[in-house]
Amino acid sequence: MTVVEEANKTDLDKLAEMDTEVFKEKAISPWILKALLRHGKVYTIKKEDEPIGSAYCMTEWADEKKSEKNVYLLRFFIKKEERNKGYGTFLIGEILKFLKQEKFSRVKTTVDPKNIIAIEILCNHYGFNGLNFLLNEEGNGQHRLYLDLDLDRMTFRRGKEKKFYIKTGKTDVLSDERMLANPEAPAEIRKLIKEHYICRGIIRFKGKDYLYFTRDVTYI
Repeated sequence: MTVVEEANKTDLDKLAEMDTEVFKEKAISPWILKALLRHGKVYTIKKEDEPIGSAYCMTEWADEKKSEKNVYLLRFFIKKEERNKGYGTFLIGEILKFLKQEKFSRVKTTVDPKNIIAIEILCNHYGFNGLNFLLNEEGNGQHRLYLDLDLDRMTFRRGKEKKFYIKTGKTDVLSDERMLANPEAPAEIRKLIKEHYICRGIIRFKGKDYLYFTRDVTYI
């Protein structure tokens, strides 16, 4: 049986071990993980009671005039030997369900534009939008795609598959302007973002993965 649940201090050692295995020199230190457990939200996905992945969330400090409760998804991961089995998609789906139940409004995160699997999960499956491109965000040549999801526009679809879908309306109609960008070409991505294109996910064209962009009709 596979479940997603909020982690506790008994999971700390295993979480730190997995984080180090996955992120190597960029692993989060155990004492920061402990702080996230106490003051943030740490979720773990367990297969037969054994942790195989995790996700770390922090509440965003909002302007006093804002009524939104926003969450920043710091990172999520699945152990290498358990990847490509749907666990990452399941983990994010369950977390979005939990956050929506707790009345959060938006989820924000950043991903490596070359991380095809993460973008497929976040954008293709759950409707995150790529709104900005952060050049050298994590060091020289380590760029990030800024993603945003409006939880208020998501409806949890009951049933066995437990999928989300995005409610649409007239204001969501997109133009016929669609563009593809090479995930390894930051100049292409930055240019499209500056021209008000939004990254909608990954599309495969002639056997190669591309970032898929559309532009809202209001910018034509």
